[in-house]
Amino acid sequence: MALLAIGLLCLWLLGWRSIWLLCAAGTLLFAQYILYGFVGLAFWLTGAKKLALSNFFLALTFSPTLLPFRKAFYFWTKSMNLLCKNPKAIQKAEFEKAFALAKKINIDKLGTDNNRAMVLSFLAPMYYDTGDKEKAYDCIRQAQALPNKKAKVEEGINRLIGLLASDLKSDEIFLKLNKIAEADPEKGWSPYYDFTICLADGTEAGHCNFRLGYNEKLYYGGHIGYTVFEPYQGNHYAAKACLLLFGLARMHGMEYLYITCTPENAASRKTCERVGGVLEAIVDLPPDNDMYLAGERQKCVYRVNLPLST
Repeated sequence: MALLAIGLLCLWLLGWRSIWLLCAAGTLLFAQYILYGFVGLAFWLTGAKKLALSNFFLALTFSPTLLPFRKAFYFWTKSMNLLCKNPKAIQKAEFEKAFALAKKINIDKLGTDNNRAMVLSFLAPMYYDTGDKEKAYDCIRQAQALPNKKAKVEEGINRLIGLLASDLKSDEIFLKLNKIAEADPEKGWSPYYDFTICLADGTEAGHCNFRLGYNEKLYYGGHIGYTVFEPYQGNHYAAKACLLLFGLARMHGMEYLYITCTPENAASRKTCERVGGVLEAIVDLPPDNDMYLAGERQKCVYRVNLPLST
């Protein structure tokens, strides 16, 4: 009805010559819907692994004329097609082209949290592979924070985190992922990652783990635990492992961590301070705490703030 009213108004104002204007406008509008359909079809064909057909319909689309929602899908589809073309032996030039296209996606225009989460998960490993780990962590953090995601997308994000967690390394050490453990509500245990601290040549120098979430047990026990074997002590490997784990914490959207130790453990206290921990308190352990039952009585609680990348 609105379009009819506009048409009648044009006829009244401009006379019958306005019919040509209306026809032209209608043609452009129809063409726009056709282009929308091409992009949607191309996106579906990519999901069905029919890349040649998908690229054919993308080639029929003139992207500058697309409105933001479809333009976002256009760049997303084109980027995926480049990466899916030969995923086991993708050429550097193809990757760079796909990455450049992916960065053009206007995530805010994708319509649903589910779509936004998928694109952020798509971008994260690309940023990671180009060395921008902070941006990769930020993409994952944003994807996790979106509330209205499908379970399948949530599972994909968790698999991606597990994949990136298996590549935590610096020039001196790397963390070999041993397992990702689920929460155990009966014991009050949070989900956690378990790693072996390895030197650059693969020599095992210790162990560390990272625990997820915030609760009373983690306040007293800390989010990070570490042990460095005696022959390798004195090289700050515990601190270097903590710094690598901070990236994993940011992937999970955590803004701060607690690292704890006994007051008499001078070496561990120095490690906490070396990684930016600030002593929040020296606390008495509750009598029902596992560490209390094991003979410990107090803990130094260090808080490490993790500014999230922007």
